[in-house]
Amino acid sequence: MDSKDIINIDPNTASKVRVNYSSWFDGISYIPLQTDSNFLVGKVDKLLVTDDYIFIMDRKISRSVFCMDKEGHKVFSLNKSGKGRGEYVSMNDIAFDAAKKELIIHCDIRKKLLYYNMHGAFLREESVPYEASRTQPVGDHLALYCGFDDNSNLKESGKFANLALIGADKQTVESAAEYFEAPVLKTVVWTSECQFSQVNDTLLSIKPDHCNTVYHVTPTTIYPAYTLDFGDYMVDGRYWEKTKEKNATSKKLDAYSNNLKLCESFRYFEGNDYIFFVYRQAGVVYNALYSKKTKRLLHTPTFQNDMDMVSLFRPVAVYRDKFYCVLEAGDVYRIKKYPVNTSIPNEIMDHVQEFDNPILAVFTLKPF
Repeated sequence: MDSKDIINIDPNTASKVRVNYSSWFDGISYIPLQTDSNFLVGKVDKLLVTDDYIFIMDRKISRSVFCMDKEGHKVFSLNKSGKGRGEYVSMNDIAFDAAKKELIIHCDIRKKLLYYNMHGAFLREESVPYEASRTQPVGDHLALYCGFDDNSNLKESGKFANLALIGADKQTVESAAEYFEAPVLKTVVWTSECQFSQVNDTLLSIKPDHCNTVYHVTPTTIYPAYTLDFGDYMVDGRYWEKTKEKNATSKKLDAYSNNLKLCESFRYFEGNDYIFFVYRQAGVVYNALYSKKTKRLLHTPTFQNDMDMVSLFRPVAVYRDKFYCVLEAGDVYRIKKYPVNTSIPNEIMDHVQEFDNPILAVFTLKPF
């Protein structure tokens, strides 16, 4: 694919008034996640939604992976923290191979992929030859988001690959993209810990940090699919030259960016028909939704929750055009004390406890 679709974004055309949820969404449904003493989620660092299962990665608090069915009932939890075979020192990503029904954990410190069955039993492990912060299978290949790690074997013309597609042998580089000039000082530019979206069984999507190009990954190649074009407000070479200056700091770069009203996009998720992303301009953060069918864009800096009065539209996953957000049980528990007109079902309201596991709020878009 040689050409990219252009998504034109002009912040001046964003909604000037607070947008009601009911203007954008058909409704919100809820999945309360089962809670018991051996199944306690500390923090949702990643939510992975598949046809049959929901997975939660909690990297630092419980250091566990939790698997539930689509109604939120416990299937298994996995805690294999350690340095031995089948154990991880750290988790930086999880994936699910639907064809083989296998959970995959990537341990970046050990540079290993660890495979488990749907009972949480260890199956095997494989080495990953490159530094990477995100990993996802695509067909029998492996997609890597390398972030800004200097993987010397991926170096080309003095630049380093941000994305790589590894062959079935988990060694051979089949395709690479988004080359950057090292060193890029990650500490002085915005970062959002981007992740892959599973558009379908053979297509992944990702928008690397500090980049306005969206890449698609297939079992055979990586190619640029979209450009998020902010026109006169595009982050360009002027900004990147600033990041290389010896005295570059976050404060100075923010001031420079804000003065020029440059836009940076982050938190990108792509589904079958819609794209969600966030962008920032001069300290203001905008939520944006794009229809791949009609090529229309909706964007606003602020919402008014006129539906359930408590859920925040801050997607952490998208699956088949459903947007999954995390609703803290404590927030729902507290509104029981007040006469709030909420649409959350009574069966949830009647049973929720303050320290329960989170509730997933699933937003369905109105076609636009």
